[in-house]
Amino acid sequence: MEGKAFTVVHESFKYTVHTASVDALGEVPTWRPEEQALYWIDVRRPCLYRRDWATGAQRQWIMPETIGTYVFRDDGNVLVGLQSGIGVFDLNSGTLRMVAAPYADLPDMRFNDGHCDRQGRLWIGTMDNLKRGADGVLFRLDDRGLVQMADQVVVPNSLCFSPDGTVMYFSDGRDPTIWAFTLDPETGDISDRRVFAEMQSGGAPDGATVDCQGCLWSTQYGASRIDVFAPDGSLKRVIPVPAVQPTCVAFGGAEMQTLIVTTGRQNMSDSALAADTLAGAVLSLEVDVAGLEETPFRF
Repeated sequence: MEGKAFTVVHESFKYTVHTASVDALGEVPTWRPEEQALYWIDVRRPCLYRRDWATGAQRQWIMPETIGTYVFRDDGNVLVGLQSGIGVFDLNSGTLRMVAAPYADLPDMRFNDGHCDRQGRLWIGTMDNLKRGADGVLFRLDDRGLVQMADQVVVPNSLCFSPDGTVMYFSDGRDPTIWAFTLDPETGDISDRRVFAEMQSGGAPDGATVDCQGCLWSTQYGASRIDVFAPDGSLKRVIPVPAVQPTCVAFGGAEMQTLIVTTGRQNMSDSALAADTLAGAVLSLEVDVAGLEETPFRF
């Protein structure tokens, strides 16, 4: 599958639109420098995608359950967070081996956002997929197994880490706040939960990433923008997005200065979709700062 890319100018920002697929809920863009390729998922039509950045050639792997996140492992395969649990997915054979299934008997629960810290531990949140109650938790996965680190989570999002690995960022769908935790890089313990930034966009903080200067880039779901926060939590800049539901953001490209944005179209009416023609597209934008490579899972 190959999709032709085209450009659009939106409020003076020149975006490239990558068109091979339209996602119900695109999420978790991940750049693979050694492949010069982008990976991402569609949560609702559960697939993992790969797009060759130079040719536009695209591949997909269909998942057996709703997929909330994934991270690469050192061996090149992926650890996937599905509805019932976490598994190792072999990209060559397409086989899945579950390694933890805490929700095998709780079909309303599912895994959502997750990323590795700078030491290669996976941090991953869960949520009630139907009633959106505070039944979710935040887990850490490493050589000690799957450990619960926080509870009473509604919709876990915005997981990312400072360049030196000593701060973890996190948001919850119940309020327009991004939280910061002190993270011990050696032990993986977190402490000193505090407000990092309060959103002023009218949207909800969704996926986020951190650049090489320590600034946090936060997609504002429902608000057609990305907010960039300085390390002290102050709002540094606002980047308009030509889609109402930006969902997640990552850096990629040869110099790690291409901002890649996934978007969604879930729960939108026909009239809203007619007005939001790029809903569900993968977008990219050249920026003046470099991002950081994602750390693979190392345990």
